[in-house]
Amino acid sequence: MTDLTVYLHRDFDGAASAALVLRWLRRQYNPEQIRLTTVDYGEPWKDIRLFQPCAVVDFLYHPDATYFWDHHGSSFLSTEWEREFDRRKGRREQVWYDPAEPSCASLIARTIPLLDAEEVRGLVHWSIVIDAARYESVGQVFASREPALRINLALADASERLFVDVARGLSTGSLEQVAELPNVKERFAEAREVQLRELDYFKTRIRYVAGIVTADVTNELLRFSRYSPYYFVREALYSVVLYREATRFKALCMRNPWLEFESIDLGALCQGFGGGGHRRVGAVAFPFSEKTRAKAVLEELRTVVAQHATSVRQVISEPV
Repeated sequence: MTDLTVYLHRDFDGAASAALVLRWLRRQYNPEQIRLTTVDYGEPWKDIRLFQPCAVVDFLYHPDATYFWDHHGSSFLSTEWEREFDRRKGRREQVWYDPAEPSCASLIARTIPLLDAEEVRGLVHWSIVIDAARYESVGQVFASREPALRINLALADASERLFVDVARGLSTGSLEQVAELPNVKERFAEAREVQLRELDYFKTRIRYVAGIVTADVTNELLRFSRYSPYYFVREALYSVVLYREATRFKALCMRNPWLEFESIDLGALCQGFGGGGHRRVGAVAFPFSEKTRAKAVLEELRTVVAQHATSVRQVISEPV
């Protein structure tokens, strides 16, 4: 019987965060007693009752969470839930939130005692690189040479089973070992092939106007990388893209991580449409039945971001 459930966000940082929490939970539970389940934006989080006891990592706050860690700027779905979190924090419960942290894994490593292993330090480092977009260049993103980047690509639109396997693997082994797992290698090869096709297709669909790359790529089921716009337009300030996943549409807003300027809060902007994210990247998910609304939201997001991009471009162009 499952004694504890870990709810993890469906991305690399979510898997890394779950792995760190698993290392810690083994002091209290056998691995067989811990269930992992993935969560993502667009799900009716406020209407869900979580299994007890449970941990929520790298995702929206929920009052049912026994343990909670998150760093997203849009983590609270209501002021009531935020006040409830503050009360729990004041009682020194195991609930942690810090939007200044570059990744959830780095927050977990800072707030709970972990074995000081090389695997932990490396995992936290790469969670920051991937989640905070601290890549050396856009070329590094698409080369996918490092084990962490191969795992990250393998997790794109991956099954819950693969997320669970990766999180459990990283809770006991290294990034190198997990990247060589047969199911991870197979999924990476598939995702890599799709990624190359995606770049060819995306190149024909982008529109670059006034510092913003906009694209609607909902007609093809291709793995979309949020860095694709900057692969083709490296001077762009922002990108606003609507794309298709296996079970839904997603609108994604992102600022160029390789340019220095003060970004509009994209996570808060997307939260206004039922999504969420960080200051520098946000997303809104839509069921296939809401394609018309998805396209309308894409245009609304583009309009808001365009207004900010115009002011940024004016500042950049002014003589010193």
